[in-house]
Amino acid sequence: MRIKSALAAAAIVAMAAACGSGGGGGDAAEPAKSGGEPVKLNFLSLAWQKESVAANKEIVEAWNKANPNIQVTYVQGSWDNVNDQLVTSFEGGDAPDVIHDDSPALSGFASRGYLLDLKDKLPAELKSDIPQSAWDTVTFDDGKGNQGVYGVPFLQESQVIIANKKLLDAAKVRVPTADAPWTWDEFAEVSKKLTKGEAFGVAWPMKSPVNKTLNLALNFNGTFFQTGADGKTTVKVGPEEKQVLQRIHDQLYKDKSADPSALGMGTADPLPGFFAGKYALLPVGVYLRQQVVEQAPDGFEWVTLPR
Repeated sequence: MRIKSALAAAAIVAMAAACGSGGGGGDAAEPAKSGGEPVKLNFLSLAWQKESVAANKEIVEAWNKANPNIQVTYVQGSWDNVNDQLVTSFEGGDAPDVIHDDSPALSGFASRGYLLDLKDKLPAELKSDIPQSAWDTVTFDDGKGNQGVYGVPFLQESQVIIANKKLLDAAKVRVPTADAPWTWDEFAEVSKKLTKGEAFGVAWPMKSPVNKTLNLALNFNGTFFQTGADGKTTVKVGPEEKQVLQRIHDQLYKDKSADPSALGMGTADPLPGFFAGKYALLPVGVYLRQQVVEQAPDGFEWVTLPR
């Protein structure tokens, strides 16, 4: 089974309009009438890289200048606690009006009636500009047997492996390509070859493990959650769902090719060790490349590998 980028829901970040939130006290789709107070909306953004935060704030500022009757307040959120924050705010009736989040997280909120169905509110130009496969990731059952579109997919996050090129060359391992990626078995063998002395072949930063686990489980047709015709969702943990967890466990405790101390790290936390040669491979989201570019010491050679 190949280590590949998941083009499923977990790989898409989505933006959705929250229904019934306390941002403006009215229907967010209706602008203020002439002479009235402008509609006020809160936009919860999870952008965290400096350039992305700046770009989002510029977009909000440009919108506010062009739309005096609908004013948006930028609210900085964090991937570390966004779902807990949203559950609490939805239950309390003060959720943000526009939400930046992973599309899998939207499914539960949609089934509880918290999100606005955008199906009949999207411009034709926008619909045609985004592939149907992406729209499928934000199309959910509303809990009553109706399919709705609960977000606008605007960003796809591929999962990649960032590798120390010097260590790869020294171990003389096959470098994977998009047409011939490593299989999971080959990935395990390469990780063992790259484990020498105090250096580990791979680091698995799993402080926030859900997204990564759900994505990688798709390699083995593992889904974890299934929604029936009655709208009820059940949890399934069978052989398919256990594959990735077992393989990571084996790297940690059987092959000893993965560093157990990295498990509690956030995605970017292993970078100092990676630059120092402690880890040869980092399975991460493609966005981490920007930090590698900015933080890598002079002369450090690295490559991005497909998975």
